[in-house]
Amino acid sequence: MPTCLAASPATRIRRSGWSRCGAAAALIVLWDITHAGAASAVPPVMGGRNVDHVCIALSPFDEDKMREHLAAQGVAIDRYAFHGGARGMGKSFYVLDPWGNKLELKGPAVYPDGRATT
Repeated sequence: MPTCLAASPATRIRRSGWSRCGAAAALIVLWDITHAGAASAVPPVMGGRNVDHVCIALSPFDEDKMREHLAAQGVAIDRYAFHGGARGMGKSFYVLDPWGNKLELKGPAVYPDGRATT
């Protein structure tokens, strides 16, 4: 993968069809939507957007207070997830902005290496 926005590639996951690169605190995940493993990233319509979502890394937050805050602002939660990301396993809320773009509001890693500690 060539450099991406003056950033060097960090990871390439061939089985999923995506590559990840970073610049400073930003993280960019690029999907090859022709790859069989990237079916979830294919735009819903022919000629549609090929960006699934933009992730915004947040400081630690209380899950219930975040839900209350979003509801008070009239923002519907499209999906909640606890899953891996560039910085480990953490909480994410997915919401749509007023123009229909999907945003991931990602909290810090609960455990950074992707493995639970015992």
